[in-house]
Amino acid sequence: MGNKTSQKVLLELLKDRDRWVSGNEIADSLGVTRETIWKNINLLKKRGHQIQSQKNLGYKYESSSKLDEVVINFYKNKSVDHVAVEEQVDSTQMYAKNYLATHQVEKAFAVISEQQTQGYGRRGRSFYSPKEQGLYFSIVIPKPTFEINQVGLITTGVAYVIAQTFKDFFPEREFKLKWVNDILMNRRKVAGIITEAITEVESASTQAFVIGVGINLTTPEFPEELQQKAGAIVAKNEPNIDRNLIAAQLINTIVDNWQNYLDGSFLSEYRKMSIVIGKPVTLQVGTKQVKGVATDINEYGNIVVKLDDGQVKAFNNGEITKVNLDW
Repeated sequence: MGNKTSQKVLLELLKDRDRWVSGNEIADSLGVTRETIWKNINLLKKRGHQIQSQKNLGYKYESSSKLDEVVINFYKNKSVDHVAVEEQVDSTQMYAKNYLATHQVEKAFAVISEQQTQGYGRRGRSFYSPKEQGLYFSIVIPKPTFEINQVGLITTGVAYVIAQTFKDFFPEREFKLKWVNDILMNRRKVAGIITEAITEVESASTQAFVIGVGINLTTPEFPEELQQKAGAIVAKNEPNIDRNLIAAQLINTIVDNWQNYLDGSFLSEYRKMSIVIGKPVTLQVGTKQVKGVATDINEYGNIVVKLDDGQVKAFNNGEITKVNLDW
């Protein structure tokens, strides 16, 4: 009884999260005793849910220190079928791709984990994913209208809407974009994105896109090799950091803006947030290094570089390994 009842109590609190709700109200709604409500409120608190209790007023839900499947799915939009929450996975990208291989997916689906043991980003590079300090999730977009050659618009579009969502939650902080998939704060990477296409061999069509997002939300320390490059958005002890609400809003925003990525309407704002436009850059393209000045992000989400020899070229892949911000 406890587990199902506590979920029902949690949903009642979430529905009335903007006001105090009495134990009697919840008890009447669920057809149980006040003592049952009290016991399950305490159970929820032990699981990390922050619930205010006040005599003559009742209860009021605040947030949770842990990711919670009931809470995230309460906050998600109808455009998302379900959000699975895991304690630990090797990689949310691998989880999502395995799920796609074994299930009929008709609608956007997401998985988020407290920790990744083999989280990875672009070029197979590992993504540091310590327990309960970040947001690590992947979204499956089935049957996309995008073609594989438009993937540049997806990654840049997702980066832009994530940065905008960060601004909503943390308006006093300034976020910048580093082509193609990095979000920076104070010149340090706080989030990264990977977009992978799943193709059907027989029809040579794109079955789905799997978008992976890794965010250093409250990560206090990084391995030595990342200390000069990575940063966290907030301090771990900062109040009112509701990871469930932030995660749900990010997933909602990424999915709800899906069709907007295709028309590139976000690009003018993306360019304003770019740290690379107008700067000397070194671009790693395959085994080659390209040097020049980044002049634009074009209508396809590609980076335009004026090379040292005077040529102007657009690149749809590669990684900026160096950008001279002081130039």
